[in-house]
Amino acid sequence: MPKPTVYVETTVIGHIAAWDQTDVLVYARQIQSRRWWAIRDRFDLVVSQVVVDECRAGDAVAASERLALI
Repeated sequence: MPKPTVYVETTVIGHIAAWDQTDVLVYARQIQSRRWWAIRDRFDLVVSQVVVDECRAGDAVAASERLALI
């Protein structure tokens, strides 16, 4: 049976790659994103060129960490 296809948007990648945040809501999103990421092999993941471009932006070290995820 084929895996479901899931489009991964930039905020998911950002939540996974970012340092733990002190804002409770943001931290909760980070935890949920990381939990989902742990089971990502159940899905065929796709990203758009927009996501790639957004992940490249900003601090070079952080960008390389985001790009490594996709």
